[in-house]
Amino acid sequence: MVAFTTLVGQYNATPLSLTDTDFSTIALDSASRIIQDHTTSSIKIGDGTDILDVLVWDAASAGTEKGLLPFGIYKTNPTNLADTDGDFVPFQFDSNGRLRVDAEISVATGHEKAEDSVHSSGDIGSFSLAVANEAQATLVDADGDYTPFAVDTKGRLYTNTELYEQGTDADIGVDEANDGEIDVAYNASTFTEVASIAVGAGQTLYICGVDGNTDVLTAFRLSVYDDTTLDRVIRKWPVTENVGYSNHNYLRSIEVTGGATISVKLEARCMRQGKTAHVGGGINAYIK
Repeated sequence: MVAFTTLVGQYNATPLSLTDTDFSTIALDSASRIIQDHTTSSIKIGDGTDILDVLVWDAASAGTEKGLLPFGIYKTNPTNLADTDGDFVPFQFDSNGRLRVDAEISVATGHEKAEDSVHSSGDIGSFSLAVANEAQATLVDADGDYTPFAVDTKGRLYTNTELYEQGTDADIGVDEANDGEIDVAYNASTFTEVASIAVGAGQTLYICGVDGNTDVLTAFRLSVYDDTTLDRVIRKWPVTENVGYSNHNYLRSIEVTGGATISVKLEARCMRQGKTAHVGGGINAYIK
C-alpha cells in the first residue's frame, strides 16, 4: 500500500494574519475551496508577484500589464481545424507570422466588377494610387508587367503624347538619295526597290497609304521581306504613263509586326518592253 497524507485546511471568516516564518493551516473559503493570493485586477504567485493582469473592458493601458501570449498554428495552406460549428480553434498564421483572415467582400457593396459589366448608379470602387516620379524612371522590368500610373508632384497624370508623321509629300519610305525618283529598266518578272522601311523587333509599322509616279506603264507593289526573302505582298497595282501618278490612302492602317530582319518595301517593275521608267513614290507610315 502506498503511504499518503491527508492535508486539512481551515475556514476562517476573517483571513489569517501571519508574520514572517509563522506556520499556518491551509486557508479555505466557506465552500472548502483553497484561497489563493489575488486581487480584483491580478493573479499572483506565492511570493506575491503578479503573473497575470485582469483587465477591464475599455480600460486605459498603463504599458506594464502582463498577459498570456496567444499562440497560433503556421499553415502554408489554410485547412479546417474544427469539425463542428461552434468549436474552439487556434489562429492560423503564414510563415511571416501574419494572421490569416477571411476577407470576403459583399457583392452588394463590394468594389469587384466583372469585365464589360454594366455600370449602375452607386457602384463602389477602389481608390487608385499613383507614383510621383519627376525623372520618369522605368517602373517595370518586362513586357506585360503591371505598373502604377505615373504622376507629377501636383498629381497630374503623365501620358505619352508623342505624335507620328503621316504626311504624303515627305513619306518616311521615300528614297531620299535620288529625291524620290529612280530609273527602272524593263524586266519581265523582277521588281526593283523604290523605298524601304526597316521594322525592328518589338516595333509595329502602321501603313496609312502609299503613292507612286511613273512616265511609263509600271506595276507597283507593297511587300514584306524577311531579310532578302519575300515574305508576302500586301498590295499590288498598275500605273500608266497617261495617269502618271497614283495615291492610295487606307481608312484603316495596315499593321506589320517587326523583327530582327523585317522590312517593308515599295517596289516597281517597268512593263513596257525596251523602255526605262522614271519611278518615284513612298510609304506613308509611322512606327510605334
